[in-house]
Amino acid sequence: MKSACALRFFQRLAVMCYIALMITACSSNSTPATPKIEATPGIVTPQSLLSGTIAFVSGQSDLRKIYVVNADGSKLRQLTDNAPRDDNPQWSPDGTHVAFESYYSGKPKIFVINADGTNLHELHANGTGDLFPFWSPEAKQFVFTSNQSGHTQVFVMDADGSNSKLLTDNLSGNESAGWSPDGQHVLITSERDGAEEIYLMDPDGENVKLLTGVDDQNLFPAWSPDSKHIAFVSDRDGNFEIYIMNVDGTSPRRLTNNSAEDISPAWSPDGNHIVFASNRSGNYQIYMMDTSGNNLMQLTSSGTNTSPVWTR
Repeated sequence: MKSACALRFFQRLAVMCYIALMITACSSNSTPATPKIEATPGIVTPQSLLSGTIAFVSGQSDLRKIYVVNADGSKLRQLTDNAPRDDNPQWSPDGTHVAFESYYSGKPKIFVINADGTNLHELHANGTGDLFPFWSPEAKQFVFTSNQSGHTQVFVMDADGSNSKLLTDNLSGNESAGWSPDGQHVLITSERDGAEEIYLMDPDGENVKLLTGVDDQNLFPAWSPDSKHIAFVSDRDGNFEIYIMNVDGTSPRRLTNNSAEDISPAWSPDGNHIVFASNRSGNYQIYMMDTSGNNLMQLTSSGTNTSPVWTR
């Protein structure tokens, strides 16, 4: 299964290719349907108590748009419509902007758009392909993935797209995966030690530390709001499930346990819930649960929906 899940843009975008193939296989229409929002009956915490806004991607692998919806399931609206494929949204720390990658010119470029869908603009037009933008806590910089050095590496740049600097220098490929809310660390994924693993490093690229190291695929890491825990995806138990570990890699515990693929975890702003994507109902849909793995709630119920991120 590991080889079937390996997709890289250029060298190593492992699971994204597998997901794209699954989305294409599960989607029969050339135009994505507007996602339907509904709650799974019988949840313990009423949706009316959930606050904030969730951005996510809806559509097939070659026709994907970013939508936003209130965490209580209300006010669904489409945010982007500028390219065949918009992907991997990330909220700014104050929730007023969304950074994402867009395939407007064939290769992915990083764009930023206001939360109301206005003022779309491109960052860092180097012509090589830029992916996975993550804001710094002060919104002054991004870490991102690019092939501009000839290999898939992690870079940092100013929020206006200037002053790009290389943070990693390893030929096995590296991907940006998030800046800690306290500003002290950056997460990356890399195959430098063989399997795809999660690493912690300083924002200047120094003091790289392996956090997982179980010889299986470990990816999609996501910071808790207090920077003390990391949610991530691993196939260490046979298929992709969602786990939580301490920031130093200790005490990993599994939150999901089923035969489906559970991917792309993201924390609620208060740290009490995790939103994620799963194909347990057929197509990938957006779900949420509490941080113990209980009180599962399904947010979307039609189309194909992935890559959720949550802001206040």
